[in-house]
Formats: sequence, C-alpha cells, structure tokens
Amino acid sequence: MKLERTSLEKANIKKEGIDQFLKAIEKRGIELHDLLLVRGDKVCYEASWFPYKKEDLHMLYSLSKAFTAIGIGFAVQEGLFSTEDTVCSFFDVELPEHLSEKIKRMKIEHLLTMSTGQEMEPPILNFEFEGNWVQKFLEIEPTYEPGTHFFYDTTATYVLSAILTKVTGEKLVDYLKPRFLEPLGITEYAWDESPQGNSLGGIGFNVTIETIAKLGVFLKQQGAWQGKQLLNAVWVKKMTSKRINSAGGDVYDDGDNWGYGYGYQIWQCIPEGVYRGDGAYGQLVIVAPKENLVIATLTGTDDMGGLMDEMWKYLLPACLPVDNAKITS
Repeated sequence: MKLERTSLEKANIKKEGIDQFLKAIEKRGIELHDLLLVRGDKVCYEASWFPYKKEDLHMLYSLSKAFTAIGIGFAVQEGLFSTEDTVCSFFDVELPEHLSEKIKRMKIEHLLTMSTGQEMEPPILNFEFEGNWVQKFLEIEPTYEPGTHFFYDTTATYVLSAILTKVTGEKLVDYLKPRFLEPLGITEYAWDESPQGNSLGGIGFNVTIETIAKLGVFLKQQGAWQGKQLLNAVWVKKMTSKRINSAGGDVYDDGDNWGYGYGYQIWQCIPEGVYRGDGAYGQLVIVAPKENLVIATLTGTDDMGGLMDEMWKYLLPACLPVDNAKITS
C-alpha cells in the first residue's frame, strides 16, 4: 500500500523552491540518496539518486527512535504500563548489585525524554560488550536528578525496547506489526537486535523512503490513518511537543538545530511548530503542520544542520496556501 501521488501543481508547491533547495545542497556537497515530499497525505515530489532506489531498505540510525516511541505509546494505550512506572520495576536478573536512589527514581518518562540524569552512554551498541545491556545501563550513576537534565543517550531508547519485550514477550518490531506496520501497509523492514534478542530501539531499523514519509503523515495526522485513530492523539502530541529543554545537549556540532527542545524521541525545529525525527548522516522525517507538509530524506552527509537550514530557506516557503480537501491525485 503506497501513499497516493499528485503533482506539485495540484499540491500548490512552487517547483522553483525545490530547484533552489537542490542547488543549495549540491553547493554544500550534501549527498542525497532519496527525497520525498508529501502535501496533505499525497506524495507530490520524489527523487532518488544513483545508485539508490526508492525500494531499497536504508539504515535509519537514530530515526529508529521515533518508531520506538510509537511502540511505547501503543503499550501505554493498552494499559500495559505507565510513563510514571520506574525502570527498575521491570527487571530482576538484569539489575546491578548496587542500585542508587536516583536510578531507583528513573521512570519510563525519563527514558522517552532523554532525561535519565546520566551523563555517559555505556559502550554497548558497538557489540563489543559481552554482558547484559540493561544492567550496564543501570550501572551508570546519574549526575542529576532524573527528569531535570537533557542528555542524548541512544541506550536509553534501547531500554524502552527491552521493557516492552519484558512486558509483552514480543520484540518491539513484532509488537508494532499488527498495530502500526500492517495498518500503514509497511511490509519491507528489518530491525537489528541485541545479544539479548531485543530490537535495538534507538538505532538499527531499516526501511524504505516511503515508510519514512508514512511515519511523518501518521504523526501529522495525530496518530490517525485513513480515517481511523490508531494511536491516541494525546500521545502523539506528547511525542511531538517540547517536553524538555535540549539546549546545550551537544548532539551534533554542525549548527543549532538540536537546541529547540525534545519530546518523546522527537526534536523541535528552528521554524516554530515544525518537528522531526532524525538519524545520523541525514535520515530525516520533518513535519511542518502549518504548511501541511512532510519532508522525508535519506542522505549521506556530515552537514545535517546545513541540510535542514536549506529546507527552512527554500522548501517551506515554496508551499503556497492550500485546502487539503482540494489536493487531488
């Protein structure tokens, strides 16, 4: 099941803006693999650059985190646990011998917002660590009280995946299948696993550019798909709103696009109201509700900030006013 297609003309987007964007990123030396624009719920522009094809599965890096937050949202919606539940309450043999009081107070909410209070990411995601990944994470003493300090830690998202598997007995990717992947017509994907058999959560999801665009439309529609509310709109609002100050988080050093706030595994952007999921080297889904626009990219660049800056400069202004009901195929 693919998204419907329409033209730039019917979507009321100026092609000149896209041409200027492509020229600007070429000047910056940014290597685009795939680009897809959705106005309303219809694709109005798509391009792939050799040797990449739009049907290819592509590593998302940290853009994987957005899918994990959706999985956690479904679990909360089904009453399996609450964001106020403590992390330690889900584990037994994985718990380190000594648990500090701050670790005991760490909640699912803190994992979602990267506010565990820790200031060091355990070296487990390189697969060189042979012990239990959750235990290693919980051994790191928080510097700050959980919930008070932003520190971007991919292993915190892995722990979310591990919690979901503990509760459901299913890997995160399998849990998402009937609730999110199948309803959206997503059939081609793969999620890398830890030695404990958990979906990596924070990284490791491989999907097509179409799936990234569908993710953006799903978020823009507040968890609804084809007229059916799949995920509670309140949860999606929490995902996509600022829940903690991310300024000074030192995620990337190529601009200030990471200092505008963080929700549930989703970043706030420089233009007001715009939010995104992002992964290293420019794997992006950007949602601009005011423009009724979703931008999906698969890229190979160290200049993610520059890539987004050119989007703000050219792609958003290219969107002329439109009545969503009048965008036809």
